Amino acid sequence: MNRDRLVARFIRLENEERFVYPDNRTYWTIGIGRCVDKRVGEGLSHEECLYLLNNDINNRVTALRASLSWFDSLDDNRQEVLMDMAFQMGTGGLLGFHHFLAHLKDGQYGEAAKDLLDSEYAKEDPGRAQENASLIRG
Repeated sequence: MNRDRLVARFIRLENEERFVYPDNRTYWTIGIGRCVDKRVGEGLSHEECLYLLNNDINNRVTALRASLSWFDSLDDNRQEVLMDMAFQMGTGGLLGFHHFLAHLKDGQYGEAAKDLLDSEYAKEDPGRAQENASLIRG
């Protein structure tokens, strides 16, 4: 079997879709013909889920380093909070927390935690916000 030829064939016949779409039988599909519909598909393996997660983590680290020059000066717990928030709401969403980020940058961790808990984010996901505020406080 010629793997390169097979890959080219599948790309040609299935196309490459970065977002979930219904195939010609209305089954949810993604990528190059990967059926992820619970009714008939195999979904993603655990290894594939971890692969995607690691890509997402790497992309978020790169984005945060580019957007927050001081990101690497934070300890692991505070970096973890920024990563968690960027993962949940996107880097752009996180960057909208101007007061929180300013307090965090200045080492005013109590104020940063307070800002976090006074946000819409904390109303929408209170458990996660509480956990993140605790990590910010140290």
